[in-house]
Amino acid sequence: MPVADLIGWLGGVIFVARLCPQPLHIRRTGQRAGVAWLGTANGIVSTSGWLAYGIAVDRPVLWVPSLVALVPEVVTLALLGLRPPDRRSALLLAVWTLAVGLAYPLGGSTLLATVIGFGVVMGVAPHVAAALTHERLDGVAARTWQIALLDAALWGTYGFATGEPLTAFYGVVLGVGAATILWRLHTTRRAAALEVSELEAVGPIGPHVHDV
Repeated sequence: MPVADLIGWLGGVIFVARLCPQPLHIRRTGQRAGVAWLGTANGIVSTSGWLAYGIAVDRPVLWVPSLVALVPEVVTLALLGLRPPDRRSALLLAVWTLAVGLAYPLGGSTLLATVIGFGVVMGVAPHVAAALTHERLDGVAARTWQIALLDAALWGTYGFATGEPLTAFYGVVLGVGAATILWRLHTTRRAAALEVSELEAVGPIGPHVHDV
């Protein structure tokens, strides 16, 4: 098996693996805070684009993982709610869906590959924005973004080593996004823990006062 295909299959497994913790976390905890609906929906469109591209160029290493990855992505969206939360999200999703849908008819597999190559931005950016703007991130599965660092390291290294700019771009964007989200998870959970400690110190009827 060529090295490129071997790395591709490994990357596909990691890609699917990083998508699975999120729906399991929401299902287990019932929490959705901090999980971006738009990022999830855009991810489904991007993965569908990779599925179509893989079929068009007859590359099972691309379309098989994409087909499998749609399962946890669709489940996550179903848990978040299938309807867009606001008009802005609906509009941005429609624009991205139109861009991916028209890429192949207008420019064949080459244009489709270029468009979906930027899909990592459409998928990760909303999650980063949610992590930076939400006070509570109880719905975010840390394991998803920890695995994303491995995903980013693999494809980033491969892209730089082979001189493939879109692959390297994917690794850099995903890596920076995952690191940012994990940092926010750490800071928000630390702040929540400190708040609980302070409340426990105060007690149910106010701070304890000891007679000297």
